[in-house]
Amino acid sequence: MQRVLMVCTGNTCRSVMAKGLMEKFAAEAGLELQIQSAGLAAFGGDPATEPTERALEPYGVAVTEHRSRRLQVPILEEADVIFVMTRVHREQLLAMFGSEYADRVHVLLEYAGALDSSAENPGQRQENSGRNSNNHTDMDIADPFGGSAAEYQRAVADIAAAVQRIVDAWRRAEE
Repeated sequence: MQRVLMVCTGNTCRSVMAKGLMEKFAAEAGLELQIQSAGLAAFGGDPATEPTERALEPYGVAVTEHRSRRLQVPILEEADVIFVMTRVHREQLLAMFGSEYADRVHVLLEYAGALDSSAENPGQRQENSGRNSNNHTDMDIADPFGGSAAEYQRAVADIAAAVQRIVDAWRRAEE
């Protein structure tokens, strides 16, 4: 069973979205994954934000039981694959915990985009995400914390599209 870790800053928005969506999509695809989340600067025990809960409702994902936790070495050691939401998260994680994790840490949108670029239809990535692969800041999922409902919806839509592509690719690899 592959062990996946989703990481953001506070572990109350983006990584919560990514964990919940990957759990749902993996279950629908019949994939057995162990999925966790943590934050680089999380205060332990905080619930997911209300806007996060509302943004996930259309996907049928409930995160009312979630409690944040700060990223620590034992959590990293348990993960086969670590997805971060921004390039800065990747840099911070490696600076805090060491380069020995570098081969396991991936920016979520970059990883999903790389899957698309190796697929049969290389134009699919542009069509699905509307992102410009030459603009590296477009590989980051902006932090919606404290933002508008539209910012939360944009974050969850970007995460959902990337996670679905990853789950689909992993399912195909198992076939």
